[in-house]
Amino acid sequence: DDTLFALVDGYVRFERRRGRRVVSVYPG
Repeated sequence: DDTLFALVDGYVRFERRRGRRVVSVYPG
């Protein structure tokens, strides 16, 4: 279950891996 947020300078993806929150930033 991933949540994708559209930002002005890119995309920030919040994931849950084994109970941990992983934040990935994609330039756009």
